[in-house]
Amino acid sequence: RQQSVAVPIDPQPATECRRPGRGITECTLLVPAEFTLESRVWSRRGKAMHANVTRRDALRGLTLLTCPAWVPLLGCAGRHDLAPTYWLNWRKERFQDIAGPNGWATLAGLHWIEAGDSTVGTDPTSGIRLPEGTGAPRVGVFTRKEDRVGFTAEPGVEVTLRGRPVDRIELKSDVDGAADALEVGRLKFWVIARGDRRGIRVRDPESPVRLGLKEIPVYRYSEAYRVMARFEPYDPPRKLTIADVTGGSKEEVCPGSLVFRLGKQEHRLDALDDTEAGDLLVLFRDGTSGRQTYGGGRFLHARKPMGGGGIELDFNRAYNPPCAFTPYATCPVPPRQNWLEMDIPAGEKDPRIG
Repeated sequence: RQQSVAVPIDPQPATECRRPGRGITECTLLVPAEFTLESRVWSRRGKAMHANVTRRDALRGLTLLTCPAWVPLLGCAGRHDLAPTYWLNWRKERFQDIAGPNGWATLAGLHWIEAGDSTVGTDPTSGIRLPEGTGAPRVGVFTRKEDRVGFTAEPGVEVTLRGRPVDRIELKSDVDGAADALEVGRLKFWVIARGDRRGIRVRDPESPVRLGLKEIPVYRYSEAYRVMARFEPYDPPRKLTIADVTGGSKEEVCPGSLVFRLGKQEHRLDALDDTEAGDLLVLFRDGTSGRQTYGGGRFLHARKPMGGGGIELDFNRAYNPPCAFTPYATCPVPPRQNWLEMDIPAGEKDPRIG
């Protein structure tokens, strides 16, 4: 069944439109995924602009609208030219990864602990201080002995692990997969391992960062930044020391480099073997880093080589590391050889710049 509705249009500069004929302006409009265009009738309701569209779940993506000449005077609807469904879906998934109930924007603390005891609670004197109003003044004590970390709950305070009450327990860190996440009230906290360091990471689903994040800003989709690369393997694979934002480092396997052409120049990016995702991971910076995109660089995934075919690099899906959203992540930094001088205005922008 179809339902006719009016979809509000966010005004954009008139330069986003083209004028193929006198009195006619053509603009691309990002119609919400569940809608498609019903008619080319425009109307003004107060200061807002609307286009009549029809709900039709089978049809998704962009619609080309022919606008009356007066439309550019108010602003024309132009968001993403020829944005395919896969990219629109990817944007939704990315938002969930960051702002979902278990997303990076929920992180509310990261506390590195030394050998011995570290108290945890909302009391200002706690070694690990929890957000104010989220729990008891003293929730318990973390105890580190070499690489092992245990937890002892404060008497009378309910702390659970996978729904079961905890009094005293040795905790599994994230070094070999999912860590043991303790829960107290709406908070979760667990042990992370970074080399010989151990830290306690805190998650709060009501984090101000999460509640304030409405979208991840991106450049308009462009086929120009969807390019083919050839894979040049390293035999044997190289070991790269990848630094992180906390001052630590980790040795990663680099099976080869991806060589591609953008504009008139050829470029090369070393790729890491992402065993968790089952593909290649590229950490890179470009001319937009620190100006329009996150200064610490961006990430891009690509499939592993199969046979002698090329590998697609879709910079429209270049995305921010978690550190662009929270100070409580331990993001890797692109190696120096992956710093590109050219601008790549595709993919995600810095959320603090927009």
